Amino acid sequence: MYPRSSVAAVIIHDEKLLVVKKRDVKGIVYSFPTGGQEPGETLTQAVQREVLEEVGCTVQVGPLLWVREYIGKHHENADLEGDVHVVCHLFHCTINELSGALQGSSPDSTQEGVEWLPLEQLATIRFYPQALIPFLFEQAHAIPPIASLYVGDVN
Repeated sequence: MYPRSSVAAVIIHDEKLLVVKKRDVKGIVYSFPTGGQEPGETLTQAVQREVLEEVGCTVQVGPLLWVREYIGKHHENADLEGDVHVVCHLFHCTINELSGALQGSSPDSTQEGVEWLPLEQLATIRFYPQALIPFLFEQAHAIPPIASLYVGDVN
């Protein structure tokens, strides 16, 4: 098991989080626009590419908010993801131009759409990583963060 470097875009606008809607064996699940960093690609370039592929828009990549690990054998899907180890770099991003329809140029095979979800709904749906929900509220309200940059092995 080798750690995989990945990125995620944290895009909040008017108390709503831009999420990717996917389907897995348990049903609908929501997450940040996210994906793996490719060889020769900077983290910033990876964020821009992933958002374009999954959401269909260009973004300004801002500061690094958090670094999160996911070590599959420590979480609920250990039987399916026991050999997964991802180090994810989550960046604050803003969309260069907000338009009505958001549709990626090359979405993941499990992706069903893109939605703006009200932050207060995140705790009531399957959103991952759930451990970051309190930090998203801080980010949206410009509250000084309680989380350190490294948030650990969370799901």
